[in-house]
Amino acid sequence: MIGHRKVSVIMAAGRRRYMPIITKYILEEPIVDEWQIWVNTQVPEDIEYLHKLGAEINASRPGFVRLIECPNENWGEVGSMGAIRAFYTPETIDKGTIYLRVDDDIVHVHDRALRTLAQFRSDNPQYFLVTGNMVNSGLCSHLQHRMGCHQEVIPAMLAPRWSSEGGDLHWSSNMATVIHDSYLKAAEDGRLDGWRQYERWELYETPRFGIAFCSFFGRDMLEIISKWRGEDDEIFMTEDWPRQAGRINCIAGKALVAHYAYGPQRKDGFEERSDLVTIQGEKVYSKDILNRYRKLAGIQPSD
Repeated sequence: MIGHRKVSVIMAAGRRRYMPIITKYILEEPIVDEWQIWVNTQVPEDIEYLHKLGAEINASRPGFVRLIECPNENWGEVGSMGAIRAFYTPETIDKGTIYLRVDDDIVHVHDRALRTLAQFRSDNPQYFLVTGNMVNSGLCSHLQHRMGCHQEVIPAMLAPRWSSEGGDLHWSSNMATVIHDSYLKAAEDGRLDGWRQYERWELYETPRFGIAFCSFFGRDMLEIISKWRGEDDEIFMTEDWPRQAGRINCIAGKALVAHYAYGPQRKDGFEERSDLVTIQGEKVYSKDILNRYRKLAGIQPSD
């Protein structure tokens, strides 16, 4: 809890390849009262994994994990981005709760960032949506690049555009490799304060941004469910509704996490390509990045 408010993590899941990392960080954070796993996959092995994970956690923490099946396909086939809209219902959202929407491929949570985000959310009710400061996420990566966080690469990498959709970063496994390698080296050297140089960044122009790690009040979400016609939840929560309601969103700069990859980055070979990116004279394999995050989290690397 934060103050008198319950804190619930909601996660559209689940890719078992990534889940052990974020599971570790969630279970280590005592302010989290509940973890809702929204089963947004049709892969039998992933579904089996989620049920086994929920049962194992609930055996020692009864009722902590709620597995929720997609209630309908009115906004998209199960497993799609659009289907996530169906999970936002009065059955999953309580007006008195703070919600942390966390993607299953958040691969590093720095310095209790779940707690930091929830506390910032509680302390700043004026914002509609609060996003964490995410690595490999268009808008946040743009700011991090301007602050000198990314290492030099040849040819020189331009600042990721002020966008989470359609900008170069969204499609580029090379840019993702540079960003993650820069972050991992900073983490290993204890230099991550340079990645969170600001407390807040208010978004007056209501730009679209990634919501892989964000927070909202249950009361705000319940207010809009009946008005939400099923647009992509990222577009609706970052652009459409803030403009309609006259409320701005904000980045909580101290809540620093690493987001692994966009779908187009994976399709560009981020997890499997065998060639190298040269960063400050050092050759880096993008396919090694996930195991480096596993090691950082104290989890056994895998093939």
